[in-house]
Amino acid sequence: MATPDNSNLLRLWTGFFVQSMIFVIVLVVAMVYFVKTSAIATEWGRYSLIVAGLSFVPSIPLLLRYKEFFATSRGKLEAGQRQSIRRLMVIGMMVADLPAIAGVTHFVLTGELAVMGGFCVVTCVIVYLYRPPQA
Repeated sequence: MATPDNSNLLRLWTGFFVQSMIFVIVLVVAMVYFVKTSAIATEWGRYSLIVAGLSFVPSIPLLLRYKEFFATSRGKLEAGQRQSIRRLMVIGMMVADLPAIAGVTHFVLTGELAVMGGFCVVTCVIVYLYRPPQA
């Protein structure tokens, strides 16, 4: 059974997770059907792939700090901690969209759909990792 603090965070996380899944699905469908790319800048493909690969790096310290809050709180959150963890969660899940955006940029430049799809999946996995514990 989730505590009231965790249940509020779980609702917030669920909203972001659903929003992220819809964002990724709409993004992939829109890119495939509405953007007729002809690999406009394949020479930039290698660089955009490197940038896309590094786009998840800002999520690592945010996720570690978020998990550390839960480890130190032991299930009970004070008002200040609750506000801090909520802010970390929101910022972290917004930063988690960077791989999808970088994947779309790579797709526009090179036309590689599989790479874009892979980075969209990375975005969903990062958002999933922000799920609050059900203590």
